[in-house]
Amino acid sequence: VDDVSGPQVAEFGVMLEDCRQTTEPLEITTAGASQTISFPAPVRMNGWYLVTSDNDPDMDPVRFTLEGQNEGDPADEWEEVGASRMRVVSTGQVKLLNNGKTHLTKERGAVEEWSLEVPWSWVIAFPVVQMVTVAATYLFILCGITSQSRYANRVLLYGFLFTASLQLTSGVGYSLAGDLSAEGLYWCLFSLSGFAMASVLALAERYFILCLTICGVYLILLDICKNTVMFPDIQGLSTSPPFTGLFFVLVGFIANVFHHHILRKSSRLINEDKRRYDAVWQALIASERNTTALKNLTKTIDRVCAIRPAQLRQFNHRRVLDPLIQSDTAKKTPFLNRALSWVSASRQDELKRAVTVNIDSPVQCLDQLFVQSAGMDLILRNKVQEWASKSNGCFRIKDDVAGSKPLFFKWKDIKNDPHLRYNVKYGRLKGIDRAIEKLLRSYDGDVSLLLDVCRQSIVFDEIKDMTRCIHIIAEDADVAVARIKNRYDLEADSEATAGYRQVVLNLRIRTELAKSLALETHVCEVQLILRHFAELKSDEGHRNYVEFRNARGE
Repeated sequence: VDDVSGPQVAEFGVMLEDCRQTTEPLEITTAGASQTISFPAPVRMNGWYLVTSDNDPDMDPVRFTLEGQNEGDPADEWEEVGASRMRVVSTGQVKLLNNGKTHLTKERGAVEEWSLEVPWSWVIAFPVVQMVTVAATYLFILCGITSQSRYANRVLLYGFLFTASLQLTSGVGYSLAGDLSAEGLYWCLFSLSGFAMASVLALAERYFILCLTICGVYLILLDICKNTVMFPDIQGLSTSPPFTGLFFVLVGFIANVFHHHILRKSSRLINEDKRRYDAVWQALIASERNTTALKNLTKTIDRVCAIRPAQLRQFNHRRVLDPLIQSDTAKKTPFLNRALSWVSASRQDELKRAVTVNIDSPVQCLDQLFVQSAGMDLILRNKVQEWASKSNGCFRIKDDVAGSKPLFFKWKDIKNDPHLRYNVKYGRLKGIDRAIEKLLRSYDGDVSLLLDVCRQSIVFDEIKDMTRCIHIIAEDADVAVARIKNRYDLEADSEATAGYRQVVLNLRIRTELAKSLALETHVCEVQLILRHFAELKSDEGHRNYVEFRNARGE
């Protein structure tokens, strides 16, 4: 309404500590849309109220300022002490939004109140959140100093989760305060970034830096929206810069730059090895004979592993006879009970040893996994000797016997030579440090995903011999092939393995010895490698690859 003849309120008064002051005004004068109220003595206030008039609600004030003046001040000097809309900024000061509109109730003769006191929602959103942030930061740094990376992750996770919950609570409090609903919406939207980062830390930690950067950009845009749309104020961006969003973006940028620097540095370590491996691969596929053999290898692997599990795990046993004996049906059915009692003791023992993989019970204990691997090691070693004997497979001889250059002998030559047989360099169990490292970096502590603690390798001169070995393994009645990774596939990308290529089989061995030791559900690994690649592999190259792998966080 452009033609305003007065303030259009029935009554106006000041408040202190949420209580109306009873001091009677000395004089009230009205000039146009302005009203001046004079008191006989100084009046303390931290709020005010007004009573809606009996006029048309459309004539109620929607935007106004409240100014104060002490006795003796120049007539033209007034200090703003309130406005139709206000908000408490991060410093705890009340910011007057002169351009903000308010919406009075349609009820006539109703009382509307404004308070300059700091609301409890602000206390939660700023001092409490800041204290939690400082405490979480201190604990995070302490975990870093003491190399407790696992606890550092939890500190960040619970820190983001707790602060986001506090911000959401503050947002709900603001929303319930009527005129501060825009502030409430802001804090509810702000809390989403904390919940997002906590979720990424819990479910996909490797994407945390990316999520941090995205959340930083989101918070910057949210703060711009707050200062230009939610609270229209020309000075908003300069007085309330998006510190949190800028900090997240800066940390994400620095972390990404540092990470890429480490990756480039580590990549330079393996460049020479990768160049040599790639040269061997290019020379290999340059021959049409070898290309045909590689295609046959791929076809064989596809036939052996027609169904490839999305995620292979280590599982516990499910006994065949025990659930039947212990079932309620057996206990309640006399005929079945008698039938089971007629089974001889030896037959019962045989049935109890018959097991299946219990997919509802993954292995959760690293000690258990290592005990199983230690028991399976000799069984797997005997098996690879058998397969190598039938497929012209080779094994490496220990360095102190072979000299500086790695030497490989076919098993059919080794088994008749006690000296060579004693000095075969078999694969060792995965080190406990590397196992824990892999669990934390790649498997989020899930022990059942660790499939290569017990491992062996066979080396071949010809691709056709490797293909034959896969046939032999697949047809072995004591073996169940669970998964095959073919890095000799013509379309395979060797970037992640720094150019190194091999065929990796994950399998379970079910010999009588394995069953008697309850090891037939244990998944072990067999690598099939062409001699050209095996000869290039060196201790120094492996150390470089380990540094490369560490930089990638694998």
